[in-house]
Amino acid sequence: METTDTKEVKRLPADLFSDDMPTKEVNPFADKVKEKGYTNVSDTPPPSTNGSDPSPGTPPIEPAFRESKEKAPPAAEKESETSRTSDKEFKSTPAPSQPLGDTSAIPATAEPAKTPEEIQSNASQSVKLFWRFYEMVHAFGRWVGKTDKNDLANMHLRGKIDLKFQFPLENDTISAGEFFKDANTQIDAAIQVNPKFKEEYTPAMERICIKHGWLLNDEGYVITGLIDDLSTKAGLLLGVRKSCNDVLQALVAMQEDKKKKESTKESSKSE
Repeated sequence: METTDTKEVKRLPADLFSDDMPTKEVNPFADKVKEKGYTNVSDTPPPSTNGSDPSPGTPPIEPAFRESKEKAPPAAEKESETSRTSDKEFKSTPAPSQPLGDTSAIPATAEPAKTPEEIQSNASQSVKLFWRFYEMVHAFGRWVGKTDKNDLANMHLRGKIDLKFQFPLENDTISAGEFFKDANTQIDAAIQVNPKFKEEYTPAMERICIKHGWLLNDEGYVITGLIDDLSTKAGLLLGVRKSCNDVLQALVAMQEDKKKKESTKESSKSE
């Protein structure tokens, strides 16, 4: 019986161009790969122009412009000059500085939160300012209701009224001067802010100020206090000055009347 070693042959797909079956298997990667010069730029030189590959020991060919620094190509010189110019501009250009008065770039710092003690103190100052304004309203009311004693004195000196005149009042008699004095005293006593009234309503007003955020800081409290003090003193000075001017004018008028009366008496005696 004849035995033959048969090797199994792989069937190829039917869509190949050739129907011939290979007799043996061929490895396409069995041959030695031929290396080209462009695969390694640093070690191998560029391919020669005559079509033949240079030998492995041949050193790489340097560019022509490296042989002489004086004969550099114009493009390379222009490039180097541009880079040097840009480096100089970069080094010489100062960093943009912020103007002295410009505070837009400065980040705004958040105001620290107030402590409960500060909130209570600011509310107390707000209430004190309110009571001061409330007392000023009462002072204005007293000024409107009272009769100025300086005006009374001026009219008495001019002879328009007689403050010593006695007239009946209820079951007694009283002079005109005493009447106006008592009336002014009653107005001063009645048109006042009661301290107990302030003490009773101050805590509630402080809570209202805290609830609505009506808090007066230390700067505002000091400024309003100074303004109130100066305005009060200025009003007092103007009032005293006006009274002095009125009395001075009344004295001058009285002196002129006295001189006229004396002159008429002398003229009558001479006749």
